[in-house]
Amino acid sequence: FEQASFSANRGLNFSVTLNQTGRSLLEKIATQSIDVAGRYEVITGIKEYQVGKGKPEQSMEDVENRVFNATTPITPTYWPELRGRNLFHFAINWSDEYISYGPWLAEPRQVRFFEGKRIVVRQIPGSRALVAAYVEERFVIDQTAFILLPRELDEDVLLLDLAILNSKLCYWYFMNVNNEFDALFPKIKAKELKRLPLPNYGIMTDNSIVTVVSKILGTPIASDEHEFLAIELDKLVYRLYDLTAEEIALVEASVVRG
Repeated sequence: FEQASFSANRGLNFSVTLNQTGRSLLEKIATQSIDVAGRYEVITGIKEYQVGKGKPEQSMEDVENRVFNATTPITPTYWPELRGRNLFHFAINWSDEYISYGPWLAEPRQVRFFEGKRIVVRQIPGSRALVAAYVEERFVIDQTAFILLPRELDEDVLLLDLAILNSKLCYWYFMNVNNEFDALFPKIKAKELKRLPLPNYGIMTDNSIVTVVSKILGTPIASDEHEFLAIELDKLVYRLYDLTAEEIALVEASVVRG
């Protein structure tokens, strides 16, 4: 491959499987975007348990009995909790879990990451896209997901970014920049998430994306309408980045919807 292309690549990561069309597409996306970390504070969710951590320090008995977890809010310290398995494309499906939140946890986080409008990304991607959900209610997030808290809240931008993160194009970029092709144990790391591209809306925008995302948030997760709208959003993201027919075909062949 070309040394100049390698040197110009963000983070000096490079997929040797890409042809010239693919390498040009990576560059097209990067030059029209800013990093996720430029628009959001990104942090991993809490770690609940570890012997010797927390204040007071957790014992082996505490860990084995999962003493801070419950299915009802036993005291005011118990908050609703989301795990990676509760996250789906665009939305959540809470399983009525609560956790007693405080310094007694192994690795708590600042409360502000659990309140307000934000995006939560599952560490384990889906088969054709990252899994990013919109959350505005108070939920503690566990360590199987990342919290993206807007540095400056703009609801339209938040919904636009939600569409990007759930798109085939974003997943294609993630796989090729990071050489993540492990079908059995895929996982996105915090540093990889922070470097993902989001459109620079100062030079590009598409209000129709916001309209479709608003619709998809109001549809059942497993419904045909939800799937139809997700496919429509993939097309709108291609249009936002002005992909050619050849570039679209490359992405579609690489990322199978499922």
